[in-house]
Amino acid sequence: MNTTYDSRATRFLLVAGALAVLATGCGGNTSNSEETEPSLVPSGPGVVAEGPSEAATAADTEPAAAEGPAEQSGIDDDTGEASSSQTGGEIAITAAIEFDSGTGTFEVHQGADIVGCEAGSFADEDLAANIERTLTCELGERTGTFTVQFRPEPDESGEPGEFTSEWTVEGATGDFVGLQGGGDWAAVMHVDESGADESWSGEVVFGTPHGGADGGGDAVTTNADDFAGDTEAFLVARVDRLQVPDDQGAVLVSVHDADGTTSSAAAGNDSTGNVPEPSDAFRGTPVGHLMTVLTTLSLVDDDLIGLDDLVSDHVTRVVVPDGVTVRDLLQGTSGIPDYVSTDGFIDGLLQDQGRRWTPEEIVALVADLEPESAPGTEQGFSNTNGVVAGILIEEITGRPVHEVMRDRVIVPAGMMSTYYPIAEDGPAPFETYQVIDDEPVLSGDFDDTAIETSAWVFGAISSADDVHALFTAVDAGTIISPESLAEMTAGDEFGFGVELIGPDKNILAIGTGLPGTAVFVAHMPETGRTAFFASTSDVLRFDAVVDPVLDGMLAEAGVEQQ
Repeated sequence: MNTTYDSRATRFLLVAGALAVLATGCGGNTSNSEETEPSLVPSGPGVVAEGPSEAATAADTEPAAAEGPAEQSGIDDDTGEASSSQTGGEIAITAAIEFDSGTGTFEVHQGADIVGCEAGSFADEDLAANIERTLTCELGERTGTFTVQFRPEPDESGEPGEFTSEWTVEGATGDFVGLQGGGDWAAVMHVDESGADESWSGEVVFGTPHGGADGGGDAVTTNADDFAGDTEAFLVARVDRLQVPDDQGAVLVSVHDADGTTSSAAAGNDSTGNVPEPSDAFRGTPVGHLMTVLTTLSLVDDDLIGLDDLVSDHVTRVVVPDGVTVRDLLQGTSGIPDYVSTDGFIDGLLQDQGRRWTPEEIVALVADLEPESAPGTEQGFSNTNGVVAGILIEEITGRPVHEVMRDRVIVPAGMMSTYYPIAEDGPAPFETYQVIDDEPVLSGDFDDTAIETSAWVFGAISSADDVHALFTAVDAGTIISPESLAEMTAGDEFGFGVELIGPDKNILAIGTGLPGTAVFVAHMPETGRTAFFASTSDVLRFDAVVDPVLDGMLAEAGVEQQ
């Protein structure tokens, strides 16, 4: 099971309750260690987080040496099996994590003779709210792995970039079968947020193995036969493994077949006990971004604009840099900076949650900034491209963008739950939990006006059912022409509004997020299947489910995985 770790640098910040602002869409490059198979999940975090007000200062986290000798471990020399009668003792570990790969190294400073390991490496996997770390011993008298879980929380000192948690041993393999225990974990982020230094202290013991004979707990592996044979059971097993806590939000995973048959699994709930379903409406879905691209391409199909037209020839409401074409807006090669990362935008959101932003105000945030690159030279995601594209649609048609999208995309695709809350009425979205000042805040208790108006074309509310209907309509040529679809899906990594993933780049993917919600969608045109993943809380993740589902989709389609 593969995991994306490029959002690691923001993960601790999100747990700390930082305000998430807008979608990152498809952008950036996935960075994994050489030993880790590249993930299929698009790079870039599902949300952009406001960082600490002051840079965190790395601290020496090595614990003090313990007094007295440690007790011996309980591995029977004759059988090699764990003995339940042996005791353990205190342990102290320091570790260094690299966020870009989700890996790191550790050293046992106290209790190495108990555990039988002095140092090694580890890899992390994000569960819904916890982190699961598998440590592999590389220096010591024993071989194998042991797995721990912890849930980062902001340190009570209030210092930015410092986190604490309790940790517990969840399973083990090899010579470490039977290892149990836990204790306290602490971490300090590096100043550049590239990693963190960590310390572990507690007590461990070799006792009766739990979680099965191999001590491996309830870990599951990808099995293409299971996915094809009983997709719903496949999803349920993997969502169960996320360990979603009750009353803190929910996670939904669904897979729609070409004919609309749906398999799904969900865990967690909202404040009234509701569990999400594929027909439920969600905030922060990626259809807003995708509909902006599709609507623009439909205008191209009608010869109202051309992909290589200069945007400045059609747009008068805002200043567009010289040389930027319609194609540049759609494929992310405009060089226009992303307004989401500007101080003016972050400060504006924090100061007035009820502010009604206009598209012109959004574009003005980057008007005086240097371009990221010359038009047409480098590809990268910028939310500003979508806002300018929305203005372009309005100036070409003379109508509000949400009305144009409804006529050209929403109605033809048969999307029953999709609408723009700043301009239209529709089904109430599933309740979400935002984290403000380290406290969960229900969506109904928070003024989302500034978020929804600044998101604008990205702020569509939609459902898993509707997302599948949209991709199905695109496949059928209902929304855009085959020629425009070919333009949209051309490229090595990124097309127009979608990332091209999988060994053969045959999966269209897009991920977005707003405060309280993160959504990732993957569609495979050759099979017509659509996978939908959603979290309804700032602190719940679905990362560990994505790759097994996509691996299953690829295997079922007969695509050889690398």
